[in-house]
Amino acid sequence: MDEVKRLQDCINDLIGVLALPAIWTGHQSSQIARTLLDVLQRMQRLDLAYMRLSDPIDGAPIDIVRSASRGDPAAQRRAVTAMLAGVFIGDSSLPRRVANPLGDGEVTIAQFRLGLHDEVGTLVAGSRRTDFPTQTEALVLRVAANQAAIWLREARLVTERKRNEDELERRVAERTRQLEAANQELRKEIIQRNRVEGERSALKDELAAELTAMTRLHQFNTRLLASAELQPLLEEILTATIALQNADFGNVQLYNPDTQALEIVAHRGFRQDFLDYFSRVHEDSAACGRAFQSRERVVIEDVLSDPGFAPHRQIAASAGFRAVQSTPLFGRNGEPLGMLSTHFRRPHRPSLRELRLTDLYARQAAEMIERKRAEEALRESQERLQAILDHSPAMIFLKDLEGRYLLTNRQFEKIARVPAEAVVGKTDDELFPPEQAAAFRANDRAVLDADAPLEFEEVTLQADGPHTSIVFKFPLRNAAGKTYALGGIASDITERKQAEETQRTLEQELAHVARVMSMGELTASIAHEINQPLTAIVTNGSASLRWLAREPPDLDEARGAVERIIRDGKRAGDVIRRIRALSGKRPPQRSSLDINEVIREVLTVTQSEADRLEVALSTELSSPIPKVLGDHIELQQVILNLMMNGIDAMKPIIDRPRALRVASHSSKSDQVTVAVRDSGIGLDPRALDRLFDAFFTTKPGGLGLGLSISRRIIESHGGKLWATPNDDHGLTMTFTLPTGVEPGS
Repeated sequence: MDEVKRLQDCINDLIGVLALPAIWTGHQSSQIARTLLDVLQRMQRLDLAYMRLSDPIDGAPIDIVRSASRGDPAAQRRAVTAMLAGVFIGDSSLPRRVANPLGDGEVTIAQFRLGLHDEVGTLVAGSRRTDFPTQTEALVLRVAANQAAIWLREARLVTERKRNEDELERRVAERTRQLEAANQELRKEIIQRNRVEGERSALKDELAAELTAMTRLHQFNTRLLASAELQPLLEEILTATIALQNADFGNVQLYNPDTQALEIVAHRGFRQDFLDYFSRVHEDSAACGRAFQSRERVVIEDVLSDPGFAPHRQIAASAGFRAVQSTPLFGRNGEPLGMLSTHFRRPHRPSLRELRLTDLYARQAAEMIERKRAEEALRESQERLQAILDHSPAMIFLKDLEGRYLLTNRQFEKIARVPAEAVVGKTDDELFPPEQAAAFRANDRAVLDADAPLEFEEVTLQADGPHTSIVFKFPLRNAAGKTYALGGIASDITERKQAEETQRTLEQELAHVARVMSMGELTASIAHEINQPLTAIVTNGSASLRWLAREPPDLDEARGAVERIIRDGKRAGDVIRRIRALSGKRPPQRSSLDINEVIREVLTVTQSEADRLEVALSTELSSPIPKVLGDHIELQQVILNLMMNGIDAMKPIIDRPRALRVASHSSKSDQVTVAVRDSGIGLDPRALDRLFDAFFTTKPGGLGLGLSISRRIIESHGGKLWATPNDDHGLTMTFTLPTGVEPGS
């Protein structure tokens, strides 16, 4: 809506400027200048407006100043003139920022020529705003400058005509007095009078043609402003130029930056063979190509006598033209826009006046083409933005500082279950339950208070249950850096969280299966660990009975035997407790623990299996060692898996000792490191990268889950697990855990 309002304001200003000629008729140059400056100063709220009329007919050069500040007009005029004397040197088309000659601070000043070569004068507008002039302000000022140049030139011509008339009357009177003296002088006077009459008639004809051209230009500008689409605008430009030059044919070409060629988009009078021939112009032999390369107008008065046009004479003969002129169209920044060409059936060269007016047409046309292209680009940009918003999988919204929704997309309607037409202009309190709305408002306030983007997890209550979204909220700032709105992008992560929970459950089940499978592999070792204390219990029980059967009973020996029974029973109970813990199912429970104790517990379970396979177990446990925060059973499972893998890797070894070493130490980076080193058969380097992949195994009958589960467990504890080939034999499996204590301890 702001863009529409600015466009409407621009159109109103242009209409106001174009209406000024109605009150300028019959006025002198100074009156026209003062009227224009008063209108521009009020219309665009300028801090200063200045016009210098160069060498006017009716007096010395005139400097006129209009200012928003009060003061002595003569002093203001001197101050502005002195300031401008050293500002516009070189390229005078660019706005300059200078010290305010009429007050404090700085002003941005822009200069506009009156006439093609400043022959009429100069218009300067100044404002304290740093963005002055905007595109629409510059357009209004250029149109005002063009209007002023036209009517100042007309005033000059009227004055010149009046002076000629007065001069003629004076000369007629002088010649009449001389006629009384001599007939010869009379004949001379008659001859002179006829000559002056001819000049006067020629001047009248030129003035009439100039007025006609200015009228056409005014009508042309009016039609351009009324054109809403680019194609009708180009057609209007071509029609007006052909009428101005009395041409027989014509075409408009636009520059295509993708093909780097001029392409015909509008034409008058040409057949399809001509359009096909010049559909894309790259070379510079034709008039349009030369003009494009030289960036200047090219006129070929006769294509039959122009050497450079020789390659195109056949198509010219077919089309029926003998002369051509091409005027290039360039944007405000000098970028190529296109070409405006007219063609004539006979050898011809347009007059200087026609070419001068053609330049005005071309300049106006280029500005309008740029504006229309900008409007089309803006519209396409808005359409692309809307398409992105509507097809985005994320929920997107904008709110004002009062919490009212300014914009939403379709995904917002889908996730929030609120129709789009019922959202804009409403607040969270009007759209959502109280607790939910209060949470949204609190998050909005946190972003505005921090004046920085923040991320939140927000929950919406829906018919199928609560939905969780990750919402990224951020402040929006205007050009001055002031926050004026709040933006948000949200993604529904309900399904992802449910999937993560399902995955965690499956992983726990899988880890439990792996532990049970490990227990199955250690059946013989477990039986041995339990059988040892049970055998000792039976032996000590029998001994106790013998000590009690003596006469007298040996109570001390019997008591010792009973104490050993109790000790071995506790030992058997500890073994069974550890086995039940490893094979049982329970959710992870993190606590502060000593990793060395976990290693020793696993050594107790695996010692018999190592003895059975003649594997020498050894440890290098650093003491004291910092505690880690972890799940006791999960870390037991990891260490047990690494040790069993190492023992299995040494089963084929028959020609060297089998040795498994478990080491632990702490590093300076607040980590505890555990390494399990075997002297087994090692691993093919090509398989090293896949060692921790699920279902990858090097053991016959293995499932390939142990190492994958172990890495997941270690990474969930904030650590890392990796494998390293030994320099001599075997493999070393190493994992790290961050040091820490249980929360609240």
